Amino acid sequence: MPTAIFDVNETMLDLRGLDPTFNEIFGDQTARREWFARLLHLSVTTNALRLRCDFGSLGAEALVATGASRGVAIGAEERQALGAAMRSLSAHPDVEPALEVLHGSGWRVMALTNSAGDAAIAKLTSAGLIKHFDRTLSVEAVGQFKPAPEPYLYAAKVAGVPLEEIWMVASHDWDLAGATAVGLKTAYIDRAGMSFAEVYPAATISAQEMTALAERMVEQAAA
Repeated sequence: MPTAIFDVNETMLDLRGLDPTFNEIFGDQTARREWFARLLHLSVTTNALRLRCDFGSLGAEALVATGASRGVAIGAEERQALGAAMRSLSAHPDVEPALEVLHGSGWRVMALTNSAGDAAIAKLTSAGLIKHFDRTLSVEAVGQFKPAPEPYLYAAKVAGVPLEEIWMVASHDWDLAGATAVGLKTAYIDRAGMSFAEVYPAATISAQEMTALAERMVEQAAA
């Protein structure tokens, strides 16, 4: 059975929903991009050092680091505000129609996220997307963040289908590079302000709108 595995943060959930929180904390909503970059850097570094840490804690550490770079003290109130905002993000408007295309074509649809499992379920539920997923998986099951190979291989094992029948869908080039490295097909959704580094293998397919991406996945699987 063809299987689509979706990244969650930014790919499906719109991180611009965090901008009011960052504007309140820093007086500058652009701090959100700095925070997310620091969060990803922390996750890659903890992978390299084989440190066990949950994504929520790394998010708090990244917020403290962002505050330090901007001369803003971060305490429990700011951390709680960010956590609450993360759990109430809205989905990009093209996500639900794309999920409906895949389910309507007989695909299995799963989520794979660096976030903790309970946090992922809470976010997808709040965004009204949880009903579309056959499984919601977290990297906490293997103790390594994407793009390490373990999360993708874990998801493939849960799916129970050959690697070549699995598509990883993400708006992050590094995520898809990790999926490519273990043999998955990849679908890149080109969200505004993102880019795909030429040092990584090109995605199998790409599109600027998620429904079009899903339709192309269905076409290729049927070919």
